[in-house]
Amino acid sequence: MIERVPSGIKGLDGLIGGGFPKGRVVLVCGGPGSGKTILCSNFLVSGALKYNEPGVFVSLDEKKEDLIKEMAAFGWDLQRLEVEKKLIIVDASPIRLLPSQLLLGPVPISRKEVALSALIDLIRRNVRTVGAKRICIDPISMLLLQYPDPAEKRYAIASMFEELSKLDAAVLVSSELRTESLEREYHIEEYISHGVILLQSYQNGKVKA
Repeated sequence: MIERVPSGIKGLDGLIGGGFPKGRVVLVCGGPGSGKTILCSNFLVSGALKYNEPGVFVSLDEKKEDLIKEMAAFGWDLQRLEVEKKLIIVDASPIRLLPSQLLLGPVPISRKEVALSALIDLIRRNVRTVGAKRICIDPISMLLLQYPDPAEKRYAIASMFEELSKLDAAVLVSSELRTESLEREYHIEEYISHGVILLQSYQNGKVKA
């Protein structure tokens, strides 16, 4: 039996068999404003406050201070959770600004190789720091832009997800969608992850011309 980690979101656990699987990577897909970051933050806050499970939030796009301000609107004090060692917020966006090529001794290596390795190492170190049982990476799309070749992208995602699965934690990774309809083209990361949650935005009420 796979151990489940409660999401903390009312109604969701009943739909997914009791929570997110531990030691697995679940992809959270959605378009702009669909709630990917909110879901990830709720998952971590719930773990810290209700289940005594520390978490790590890795942002590849948004600045730490901006995330803290936005989540405060939901009554979540991420800064306090950090002080209490129940949460670590990692601003990994500088990884995207690495030079296009670096040297490992006399051997040149590409930025994308360094970025992926650096990100995995960064996550691993912070997980050990607080003994994290919940991990969120938001969004992976920023990292995958470096891989235009599908085969190379598939290998990079598979390598990353394999390393994340070794951390003995429930892992959520968000990914951006350009099209939210059921007729859309599926992304490579959806095939490699252990589960996919698709978030969609619906307008409430009539649209005025």
